[in-house]
Amino acid sequence: VETANQRLQHAEALAGHIQGQLGIKDCWEIGGSEYSQWKEEAKITKYPAALDELECLVVMCLFELTKLGMSGTGKY
Repeated sequence: VETANQRLQHAEALAGHIQGQLGIKDCWEIGGSEYSQWKEEAKITKYPAALDELECLVVMCLFELTKLGMSGTGKY
């Protein structure tokens, strides 16, 4: 059974190997300009998706409330 530490070491070794193949020399650091730029872009792209999901949930709840308030639900 592989321990969490062994999996971490394997993932770090694999990441290092891929970085070497891609020629990546410097990693982004938290607070760096590139990190901040892409973090902000990720926020901007996730917001509309979260808003769409919220809208869908609200509409579903409204339909359920409407259905509960109807007399004779399921009858023609």
